[in-house]
Amino acid sequence: MTCLLLCFNEIHSSYIERVLDPDILPLWLSAAVVGFGVFFAWRTLNAINDQVSEMRSAGEQTKKLICEASKQSEAVTISVNALIESERAWIHVHIPAHTPLSTFRPPPTLQWIWIRPIIKNEGRTMARITKTWASKLFLPPNANLRSLPEAPPLVPDYSDIAGGGANRTILLPPTFTDDSLVVDIAPYDLEDIKARKSFLCIYGYVNYLDIADNPRQTRFAKLYWIPYGINDPRAEGFSESSMFPAAYTEST
Repeated sequence: MTCLLLCFNEIHSSYIERVLDPDILPLWLSAAVVGFGVFFAWRTLNAINDQVSEMRSAGEQTKKLICEASKQSEAVTISVNALIESERAWIHVHIPAHTPLSTFRPPPTLQWIWIRPIIKNEGRTMARITKTWASKLFLPPNANLRSLPEAPPLVPDYSDIAGGGANRTILLPPTFTDDSLVVDIAPYDLEDIKARKSFLCIYGYVNYLDIADNPRQTRFAKLYWIPYGINDPRAEGFSESSMFPAAYTEST
């Protein structure tokens, strides 16, 4: 037993001497430096990971805030647009017939019969009219049903050749009217209308700006109807007609 202890002490002393050998000591110092470097690198990496996690969390919160702000902005925009639509100007055009054309007899010296479409602001705020245009169409009787006219072209002709347009600046408050639009027909055209050889249509458009300076347009088309007798349910005068394609009557 004593021999074993002596051998162990000799081995232990020899091992310590080798470890503390001046030639090996620099290696231990280098290993210690490397160990401390690895430790501090590990701590730095953990700190960076924590910062990245915090940034991701903050980024998600920022995205949520942006989404909420975007939704609120959209809601405000919808509310503002709804308010503008409810309070905006609405232009409507109607054509009164002060004297029924079926009984009107123009004087021999009369060259033109003037028809005045009436522009009215049916909205709640001011309208600023920028341009008006109106013209006439003489439609022949329908070949299959002569009591009705042929359908007009699918696309209205708004050229200067077809009718008269004018740039204007007319302020039209709510419920006010304007009669600056004029359409003329010749006396011989009136005779064809009375004899139902042709059907008179007045069509056109009004460009205007609403209170928010949004450009708007009202298109109109009216058919003049002369009853065929006392059993005809339609009264004489200008009225809407389902024969007009949508392009004649659409509004913005």
